[in-house]
Amino acid sequence: MRTRLTAAALIALPALIILLQRDAGSALTFSSLALVMYREKLIPNWVLISGILLGVLFILSLAVPEEQHLYVFTIPVLTIDLLYILFSRNKSLQKVLFVLGVAAAVLVYVEFAGAIFNQLESHQQERITVLLDEDVDAMGRGHSLQPQALPHCYWLR
Repeated sequence: MRTRLTAAALIALPALIILLQRDAGSALTFSSLALVMYREKLIPNWVLISGILLGVLFILSLAVPEEQHLYVFTIPVLTIDLLYILFSRNKSLQKVLFVLGVAAAVLVYVEFAGAIFNQLESHQQERITVLLDEDVDAMGRGHSLQPQALPHCYWLR
């Protein structure tokens, strides 16, 4: 346990210091070290999977219009929870409350993703917007998302 906490602190501390300097992009690079920690069995599976799912949920909640959140997020999450509770072998109250709590946290996170997005700096909002909607990129800011053409090479003729 002490080894895990030390490894987490070695990654989290520099990332937090960088975040205090308002450079989220550089701090994000430290998240790749989670793969190294996962490979060395310093973090459990659920931590890595949760981090990936939070990122995917954030992008999806911004991509889906708010009036469709009920159909895209709420109904599937509650259906999965209901099926899990019905077919689970361990139906203790603690387990059921945990599953419902996770579902509630996911739905709250999805609903607040827009507010989180509005707190980002303008250049960060532009990057996410260009990623989600290619028609928005009138200024060519999404050039790094476009496939690059091969440079004119004489040996390709």
